[in-house]
Amino acid sequence: QRLVAMGDTSCLDRLLPLSTHLGRSEETAQIMQAIGQRPGNERLPLESARVMALHGQSGRAAGMFEEWIAKHPQDRDAAYELACMKEAGSSSTDAAAAFEAFLRAFPGDAAAVKKLASLRIRNGQPQSALRELDGLRETDFDARTLENYTLLAESLDRPVSLQRALRISSNDPSRATPALFIRMAEIAQ
Repeated sequence: QRLVAMGDTSCLDRLLPLSTHLGRSEETAQIMQAIGQRPGNERLPLESARVMALHGQSGRAAGMFEEWIAKHPQDRDAAYELACMKEAGSSSTDAAAAFEAFLRAFPGDAAAVKKLASLRIRNGQPQSALRELDGLRETDFDARTLENYTLLAESLDRPVSLQRALRISSNDPSRATPALFIRMAEIAQ
């Protein structure tokens, strides 16, 4: 903390995890705010925002993230963190809007598409959720997302999506059972 207070920000990558582990990150955040942005370390406001978010100051942190993103629109990680922060602290409708904005800046981002689909399910928009998941590449599906995709396709009676979900499931040897292939054949008819 002394080095940061003197303006040496080269140790931030070690200081932040250590101060969080020791329960001193709130003090570190105050020091980082006090010294402000120094030449040579443009990421200091972003790191300060992260520390503030860890300590429940998500309103201030979100504002700092938004300022950072306005100046650095290509920073995918910061934009994703902001959307996730809004998901944690907002209604699911506001969170969905945050992920929609993220996807306008970074189209096709698999992690964001999964989050948005999950939010759409929570908001009672299963058709929109299915549409989002239809756009994912087969390699982007994890077990939870694949289960949601299968259930949505089945409940909305979308045989093309269901066939795709079952085909993706069949790539996993533990799921490739005769019953799965019989079901795929039934849907294909």
